[in-house]
Parts: sequence; structure tokens; C-alpha cells
Amino acid sequence: MRLPLPLKLDHVNVWVLEDGDGLMVIDTGVGDERTRALLAETRSALPRRPLTRILVTHHHPDHCGLADRLIEEHGAELLMSTLAHEAGLVLQRREKGTDARSTAARLAGHGLSPEARKSLVENEAQFETLKPGLTPDFTPLAEGDTVSAGGYSWRVIFGQGHAPDHVCLYCADPPGAERGAGASGGVGDGAGGASVGDGAAGGGAARGAGAAAARPGILISGDMVLPHISTHVGSPAAWLPGNPVALFQDSVRRLAELPEDTLVLPSHGEPFVGLRERVAELELHHAERCRTIAGVLGEPRSAAELLQVVFQRDLDPLQLMLAMNEAVAHLEYMTERGELERLAGDDGITRYVRRDDS
Repeated sequence: MRLPLPLKLDHVNVWVLEDGDGLMVIDTGVGDERTRALLAETRSALPRRPLTRILVTHHHPDHCGLADRLIEEHGAELLMSTLAHEAGLVLQRREKGTDARSTAARLAGHGLSPEARKSLVENEAQFETLKPGLTPDFTPLAEGDTVSAGGYSWRVIFGQGHAPDHVCLYCADPPGAERGAGASGGVGDGAGGASVGDGAAGGGAARGAGAAAARPGILISGDMVLPHISTHVGSPAAWLPGNPVALFQDSVRRLAELPEDTLVLPSHGEPFVGLRERVAELELHHAERCRTIAGVLGEPRSAAELLQVVFQRDLDPLQLMLAMNEAVAHLEYMTERGELERLAGDDGITRYVRRDDS
């Protein structure tokens, strides 16, 4: 199913698999009434079975905003990684500096102007509508676990950098000649409402169309690998260790070890074949971004001063926050690699400059 989002990125794909006598949904969309109504409406096009399990790939609101409501209505079991569950509850409760005021204050240290910080705070209502919807009780998933659904056996693969312990699911050998068989939901056309295809691969492949019967495996990639846009890398989870850019690159390189003709079912965009090619494109994207940043850091600059250089477009408040987080993540990545030097200014602003020997 494709559900609408109240964002520039205007949809999220929700996958539905047969689950014994019931159904398992992978991700839920945001927790607003429109999404709830659309999900209920489109479920009528699916087999009339109870919703038994909800598997959440990661803690971002467009993936789990409706989980608590569905659990309350259907008594479904929630499955997700332990760290994703913890991160989701932190964001849901606006703890550990995840509220708009704390975010604005943190980004002030990276040069975000008073006007931009004011805009973030004044648009807090937008952020309040985008919250995870998690329950305290859940079934934890771990790297290497096996989840059985849709007649398939799915191996849990963790991804990092976009969100902590992001769950991807890989089925190495789907039963039957048709690789979409056994799944109840697919991707339809348009993001104005929910739509249902003919199977897990519904909607067609963006790359390598026509090779469905020969595909040896299926990867439900969540946000780790998307067909046409680069995954956001740089979430502000300051209480979590590690550098997001390095973690992301390590994760997608691991995914690229899967067979090249794996069918990838992403959370945004159309299904596609060509996993290794797409990972190579993502690596090139981050390398080019680092080169762009290094090229303008002959003199000290803050993350905020790099936004127009890196993104080159107007940004709404939510995009501004994400862009700042991504700029800081790349600056820290380059600093850890010895390419930049971090400078603490007397004005409380962190700046970065290219090292003379880089």
C-alpha cells in the first residue's frame, strides 16, 4: 500500500504479508486521521483476516505513527529492534533534546540564525503532528533473527546511519516462480490516497523490469536504500554513539553483498532491481558532497554557512532541521577522517576548516 505523507516527500510504502490466519503490516504511515481512514479503507481490498503483527522498520513517525492505534484496535503484536523502540519513545515523549526548542538551541551552536531558530520553534505544531506512535510492550528483533510471514522466511539485517538498528528484511529464496506471490499488498499509482497492487512487488520494478521470475531474493529495505532519492543521514540522536555517515556507508556496503538481481522493496519510490548499482550511486553522492564541502572550507565556516552551498534550494522548517543535521554529520565525518579541523569560536559557534595537509 502507498499512503500519503503531509511532507514534500509525499508518500510511504506499507507492505502487507499473509501471517498464518492473519496479516502482518510492515510500517504504518503517520498517525493522523486521514492515514487511519485510508488504511482501514484499503484493507477492505485485502484478504479478510485480522491484523496480527506490526513490524516497524525504524522509529521515524512516517513509519510507526499509527502503530499504537492499530495495536489498540486489533490487538496486534509490535515487532522492532530494541534501540529503535527506545529512540521512538524518546522522540514520542520529546525527551533528550528532541523538542523544537532544544533542537533550535543545539543548532545555534552550528551557526543557525536567530530568525531560522524562531521559525523552527514557531512551526513546532508541524513537528507535533509527526510523532511515533509506539506502545511500551513490543517483541524485540535482533540482527540475524528470522521472521516468517507470507510463506517466506525473512532474515533481519540491521542498517545504521539513518536510524538506529533500522530493520531490513531479506528473503533469499521466495517460494514459487512469481516473486510477488504470498504477499497481500503492493504499490499503486499516486500519493493522493492509498492504493493496492497485486503483490509484494506490485507497481513494477524501476530497474530491470521483466526479470521478476528469475529473481533469487527480495529485500524490504525500508529507508536504507531508496531508488531515486538519497537517504537522510544525520539524525540528531546525540545520545547514540557513532558517526551517521560512516555507519550508513558501512551498512549499505553490507547490503550490496546481496545478489545483484535482488528485488528491492523500498519505503519510498517504486520497487527496483540493481542494488549494487544503487549503492555505488549513494557512495558517489556522499563522496561528492564531501568534496563540495572541502572546496569551500579554505576558511572556517559553520554548518549553517554551508547550507546554500550543499543544498542550493529554499528549505522549509522541517527540511532546514534535516539539512543542518546532515551538514553537521558530514562535517564530523570529514573531521574524523582527518580532512577538516573543528574550531570552537568565542561566540559559541563551531566552525570547520580544511586541514593544510588534506
